[in-house]
This record gives sequence, structure tokens and C-alpha cells, in this order.
Amino acid sequence: MTAPIELVLDADDDRWDRAIRRALLELGHDASVREIRAGLKSGAITIDGGRRAPGERATAGARIRVATTLRAEAKLVGDDALAARVTRLHEDDDLLVLAKPSGVPTVPIHADERTGTLLHAAIALAPVIADAGPPLEGGAVHRLDTGTSGVVLFAKSRAVRAAMRQAFRAHEVEKQYDALVDGDLDAVFAAGPVTVTAALVNAGKRMRVSESDDALDAVSIVERIDGDHVRVTTRFGRRHQVRVHLAHLGLPIRGDATYDGAEAPRLALHARTLVLAEGTRFEAPPPPDFLALRR
Repeated sequence: MTAPIELVLDADDDRWDRAIRRALLELGHDASVREIRAGLKSGAITIDGGRRAPGERATAGARIRVATTLRAEAKLVGDDALAARVTRLHEDDDLLVLAKPSGVPTVPIHADERTGTLLHAAIALAPVIADAGPPLEGGAVHRLDTGTSGVVLFAKSRAVRAAMRQAFRAHEVEKQYDALVDGDLDAVFAAGPVTVTAALVNAGKRMRVSESDDALDAVSIVERIDGDHVRVTTRFGRRHQVRVHLAHLGLPIRGDATYDGAEAPRLALHARTLVLAEGTRFEAPPPPDFLALRR
């Protein structure tokens, strides 16, 4: 890098290091979170002319200056073998919609990950997705945790991706998740569906419920389908939101060791349905490995 990079953060985020990484990716720079943390600590990366701790909450409108050398741009290729294993739910001129299996990351974390993520599979099915967004993200519109299965959208152009991501940020997209949980379901749902409005903050590898001023709003509507099967509807997309809100109700998801869930072969969380603002609906029925965890 021959000259400093200057940019303005366009949205709030839970941490400066992650927010700056995403912003740099949008500009085509493949910077790791570790690089950004080091730059923030050394002063090579400044925010509004000063230093900020990597884990502090990021705020929209902040002016960021990056005066350090970043890694070269990454170029992703398709993974034909994985593409043959995933279900294509929908495809048109703008979008490719896939059903992500549990255990498959949505996008790579490092540039040397050549295969094995849903993005690699998407690129194998529709190569234009590789150039529909920044390095390591391509046309991925949103993400699911590695252990979560279900509906994921990929855009085929930068314009479509930008419009879709704005719709997600504006809470215009409705998402429904199926989960298998443990706990006293009879007590929790004695009066019917439950609305959880607990705000969330980052706590390292976890998120936690908080009433602090920097907590991020999150709303989840939880209903019992039958037995240990619950469905969560939300227009928010906070990191680990469904997992934390269910644990907050005393109903940890089976297989979710991070939030005290019972041991299981996979995380019993499935992104079943996604509904766009204009009503377009994409749905992926729960896969056999999810249904096998029912009790």
C-alpha cells in the first residue's frame, strides 16, 4: 500500500476490528482481524484521528485512516465437489439461493481457504458470484454460523448485493429458524408464543444479554411447534441472536456448547425460511441430521 486508506464507516457494528475489516473488504483489501487489531493498537489505524480499542463498539459516521500495508486481494474459485452436495433452492438473474449443510462455513475466514465453504460452492454454480462483492465474501448477502443449516442468499452483482444487504440492515427481511431445545418448555410457553427483546453485546467468542447503552437491539418471537421443537421469527440478524435468546429463556439449543446446550452431533438450529420485503419466500425443510436429534 503506497498511500493511506481513508473511509467512513456506514453502519454501527459490535466491534471496531470486525467493522473495519468488513469496510476494507468492500474496497477490495483482504485484511485479517489480527492485522487490524495490531494496527489499532499501534496507531497505524486511527478512528476520528485517535486510537480505539479493537473490541469497542463501532459507530456509523466514524472516519477511519489505515496507514499500514495490507495483504493482497484474494481471488476465490469454485468447489465443484461441495456444489454437488448442496441443494439449490432458487436461481434467477439476480440471486442464487442455497441450503447450507451444518458444518460448512458460509464464507472463508482466510485467503488460503481454497475450498470447503458455501461461497466456494456458490461460485462453482454461478461464477459471477465471485466478483459480486469483496474478496472472501463475493456475492454472499448474509451468513449463518457454521453449525447452522438452512437458507443462504448469494447475489450475482454488486448492485443486487448492496440492495439486499441494505434490506437486511433495515430489518425488512423476515427470517424463521427451527431449533430443538431442552428446558421447561411447558412453563416457558404456558401463555403461548414469547417475544424476547433482550439487547446483545459482544463478549469475545460469545454474545450476551445486556442493558448497557452500547447493546444492540434484537427482537425474537419464539413459538413452540411441538415437543422440543420451537420456531423463532426475527427481522434482526445479530450475531448468535437466536442462540442467545433461546438460552436466555432457559431453552438452550441442543448441540450448542457455547451457550450450555446439551451434547449433540450438530447444532440443532436450522434457518428454515427467508421472506423478502416484497413477499418473495425461500424455504429449506429441516435436513435429516437435524430431525434425527428430536426427542
